[in-house]
Amino acid sequence: MNISYRSLVSGLCAIAPAILLAFSSGASAQSSSGPTNSPNPQRGGNSANDAGGFAQVYNSQRDYTARAAFLEDSQRQKESWDGAQHFADCAVGFNEQRVRDLLDQAVPSRKAPKLELDQFIKRNQGCVQVASGLDRDFLRGAMAEAIIVASSNRVTIPASGNVESVKAFLAAVKAGSAKTDDPFVMGQLEAECRTGFAPIPVRSVLAMEAGSPAEKDALDALKSVTPQCDSFKVADKPLSQWFERAFYAQALYHWVNFAPTLAKN
Repeated sequence: MNISYRSLVSGLCAIAPAILLAFSSGASAQSSSGPTNSPNPQRGGNSANDAGGFAQVYNSQRDYTARAAFLEDSQRQKESWDGAQHFADCAVGFNEQRVRDLLDQAVPSRKAPKLELDQFIKRNQGCVQVASGLDRDFLRGAMAEAIIVASSNRVTIPASGNVESVKAFLAAVKAGSAKTDDPFVMGQLEAECRTGFAPIPVRSVLAMEAGSPAEKDALDALKSVTPQCDSFKVADKPLSQWFERAFYAQALYHWVNFAPTLAKN
């Protein structure tokens, strides 16, 4: 499927393929890996067997096939999201700065200490309480949400961006690849775009229960006020609410930390 990078709205310049290629440079750090699979580890477990499922490396085709099947299984997604939320609450409560270092891998300008997701999970084995697997984007999204929501009394959501600032934002955040027919890659880009233009409505999405009708209404409202980002959709491969929430949570975390730097320039 070919997606044209023409103007997202009147007045928004075409997004050059080079911008998307810039995302692909972060494929290893911001990989769109499928659900991880591991026995339910006990708190403090450090053996290779305990961590083996999380450290498994998927080739791109196998990974894509696994994720496509996962996308069709709403019950598995719910279980994975619930598990990711538990992991996130645990990990953020244990060491929030370490979680921030992990999430900041997606924005090179943050210059966070290098931290791989698999290694991070191994160090937080005690936070894992599901045996069926945790999707990598669910993990990142849940951790981003935990920071935004748990810190709501001291987190100020930056104002909406304009065309130029959102373009800069898109160029600054890495994605897994430059494949424009991959719904997970394009879903991330769509979320980053909509978040830049409408961060407050994105925060409203996170205020709703995951997977609920109220969340869907909030997502629909968000999309209605950001038509300039519709070009990022892969129309024949729609994402579920679970994935959308995960990508929007990550995007809002990125915007909260990135937008203030724009004001200084």
